[in-house]
Amino acid sequence: MNKDRKNANYLINELLHTIDKIGIKETIQALKRKQEDIQSSIPELQIHIIHQTCKQFNIQEETLLRGRDKSEERYNAIGVCAFLLHNHLGITQTKISMLLKKDISTISRHLKRLSCLDKKYKNERELEIIISDLDIKIKEYKNK
Repeated sequence: MNKDRKNANYLINELLHTIDKIGIKETIQALKRKQEDIQSSIPELQIHIIHQTCKQFNIQEETLLRGRDKSEERYNAIGVCAFLLHNHLGITQTKISMLLKKDISTISRHLKRLSCLDKKYKNERELEIIISDLDIKIKEYKNK
């Protein structure tokens, strides 16, 4: 709680400093512009995450979204994609299920599975490495 209070005080001080420099009206406009920028970049970042995940697992986006095969690559790609969308964009399970065209219980199962990978298993260590690599690519993309 103490850390939250320090962060809130820091935020308020920064806002007051900005208001002193550019005025209330311009500060509000700058905040609104930033909110609009974030909203407009979310669909672009969603597409990037889906594309990079498919590329990493060497599957087509069509296969990820509408495929019916039960391959391990597709299964893991769906899970990793859902996990990255949730972690990087804070998208809800419901929205992820609509975006990836999957049942919400499937998304929930993937998020639980990937949030607690066990390094004892080779497959899970490999998934952890893949997620880490994709995290780096996504962060680079965000910082463009």
